[in-house]
Amino acid sequence: MKKLILALLVLCGVMTVNTEKAHANGAVVVFLQVRSEEYFLTSAIRDKMFNNSSLFEVLESSANTLMVARIDLSIYRWVAYCAANNYDVALGFGQYGKIIFHYYPTLKAFIGFDSNNDTVVLLPQVAHSRSTEDGDDTLPVAN
Repeated sequence: MKKLILALLVLCGVMTVNTEKAHANGAVVVFLQVRSEEYFLTSAIRDKMFNNSSLFEVLESSANTLMVARIDLSIYRWVAYCAANNYDVALGFGQYGKIIFHYYPTLKAFIGFDSNNDTVVLLPQVAHSRSTEDGDDTLPVAN
């Protein structure tokens, strides 16, 4: 009889612990701290390649402040791999803080919101060449 009561107490204890963890939304978030030389943040208007895109036109009117986070191409590919596995990615941008990016298939873009509720679009860095100045939207080829 004592064993039955003990088993019921343990079972009730386990059930209460599990109910406390039930507040999650089910999304898996992967965290990566990005070094300062691997990214730069700028307003969307100052990013000449992005402000000529159709995504800029869609997001411009809906966002308070629209920012662009350009990250190293290898990190961008890693983020794309995580998105293919249905994970959200939290990138730590040093003093700017942590931003959780989610992939939106209809927009074909990684979009996140910072602590000020500004919209941040994640894009790969491009090589500084004539292609960035004349608005060509090609990505650099990895060697």
